[in-house]
Amino acid sequence: MFVPVLAAQQRLVQASPGVTVTPNPGQVTFAVGSSATTQITISSTGGFAGTLSLAAYSFPYQALNVAFNPSSVTLTSGSTATSTATVSGNSTTTPYTYQIDVDVSGPGVLTTGFFNATVAPGTATVPDFRLSASLTEIPVPPTGSTAVTISVASLAGFSGDVNLTSPIPLGTLNATRIHLNPGQIANATLTLAGNCPFASPNLRGSFEMDATSGARFHWIKPLFFYQALQPTFCFSSVPSFRIVIGTSYPDSFEFGAFDGFNGNVVMSAQSSLPTTFFPSNNITVHQGLVDSGVVQLAVTVPSNTVPGNYTIMLAGTSGSLSWTLNQTIQAIVLRYFTMAVSATTLTMPIGTSQNIYVSLTGQTGFQNHINLFPIASNKNFTFTEYPSTDVYVGHGQITPVTLLVNAVGVPPGSYVLWVQAVTYFLPTENAIQLVQITIPAPASPSPAGSIFGLSPLIFYSIIGGVAVAGAIAIVSALFLTRRRRLSKTTDSGPDRQEPVEGSASIGTQLKKMLEVDPDHWMTRDCLGSAYYLGGDYDQAIKGTLAVSALPSNSGNPALIAGLVTIYAAMGDEENARKWLRELIAIPEENVWRNSMIAVANAALE
Repeated sequence: MFVPVLAAQQRLVQASPGVTVTPNPGQVTFAVGSSATTQITISSTGGFAGTLSLAAYSFPYQALNVAFNPSSVTLTSGSTATSTATVSGNSTTTPYTYQIDVDVSGPGVLTTGFFNATVAPGTATVPDFRLSASLTEIPVPPTGSTAVTISVASLAGFSGDVNLTSPIPLGTLNATRIHLNPGQIANATLTLAGNCPFASPNLRGSFEMDATSGARFHWIKPLFFYQALQPTFCFSSVPSFRIVIGTSYPDSFEFGAFDGFNGNVVMSAQSSLPTTFFPSNNITVHQGLVDSGVVQLAVTVPSNTVPGNYTIMLAGTSGSLSWTLNQTIQAIVLRYFTMAVSATTLTMPIGTSQNIYVSLTGQTGFQNHINLFPIASNKNFTFTEYPSTDVYVGHGQITPVTLLVNAVGVPPGSYVLWVQAVTYFLPTENAIQLVQITIPAPASPSPAGSIFGLSPLIFYSIIGGVAVAGAIAIVSALFLTRRRRLSKTTDSGPDRQEPVEGSASIGTQLKKMLEVDPDHWMTRDCLGSAYYLGGDYDQAIKGTLAVSALPSNSGNPALIAGLVTIYAAMGDEENARKWLRELIAIPEENVWRNSMIAVANAALE
């Protein structure tokens, strides 16, 4: 085969022509009706040459004027030019710190620099009004409200009506129009109501209060922050939604936490409609940067439900603390589908897979494509669907879908599987089923010590078909079978383990099982264990590597620990440590990682 050889090349990377824009100083201050200046320095970069124009804009409003002298500059390659920017306001400019963007543009170039301009209050020279608040930083309790006085003052003989805009939904005013007489100060009350922010960044913010009178426009921007005065929690969701009769809806609640709250919240839902929490109604809530906690609620509207509005009364409690929320459900009539599952409870031996058979049935007039979305309360569960996506369901048609649930890597315990079917095209409709999954712990070792010369755990792995069978059997053999501690390699070779009595006959039985089902990976795994126990390390390595290569076993810490153990028993420390490094590289979230690292390290001692 001819393989072309590419000669090494060097490429000169050259900067694109451009300019930099630098105001100095970057902050100027002047009183209402006055002005200030700053110098704008423009420098050529990357060989730029040409004539540039300058323009400026003030934010948040175009309330300031900026004039440049000169208003354009000409640069040669590598040169620098300056322009003086004069920023000013009129006698009715709102006192505030404005950001001034300076845009410099020319052939193939547009660059922006910026500086801040603070307009300080000054003596009014024309009739005007000013807006102020009794608090510039306002504490808001999440379960209550805070009242703030908004003052409107007449300046230089101003009289007339001033219109105020409420910062909805955060706050409401007791009056949105105030009449001012010359020299008068009038007040309105702004009430800020607490709600439930779901993350720490939402615990602090600002809002804008606007006031207008004819062409005059002023505003203030107070800050607010949530203050509970004690560790507490809350939750929020949409106040109302529609559900098609005969279907379900995936309701979601986001939690907020204040002042360091960290605890469990028990949720309850009271309604005439069936409801179920996922993964459970007991949620751990903490004050977090991204979120403080989330829980799902499946709301079902049975097919015999009368159209109309229904209420769900939700409550969360944690010790003496509580939070409540009411939701309105509008039950409506549309074409819909239903979903049934073959089992609502599953018992799965550790590491095994099982099928759930899903039936999707189109009711009167229904025609749509449906996708299935399975979610388990433990992220180590994996799923395979057939057909895989976009299943068509028509009127009166029953469409089967097979959902393979794979529990490899999931520790013993109780879990919940949320199976949601969703229409692909509008209108969106849902069907939800929850399946309880139990993964029992492996049987405890018998006090008798061994069966056929094997440890009880290995026996149960082989005979009972426990999913991590041979992998656990290999590493367990270090401690539960007759094995001498390894010593350094001598002239006569490494110290080898004596074959375990009965391992040959177990291996023979496993080979017969493979004749019936050559692709059964658990049987192959157990056969590797039998080879190891019988002292046939080469075959044990070969079998364990074959099982490890299967996609479903990728990164299986028990199998990798088994390889470390076998290579250590062979005296091949180089390969043993190579696989130990693979084991250490497994993410810490894997529940077997740390225990298997301990086993592997023990094998190398």
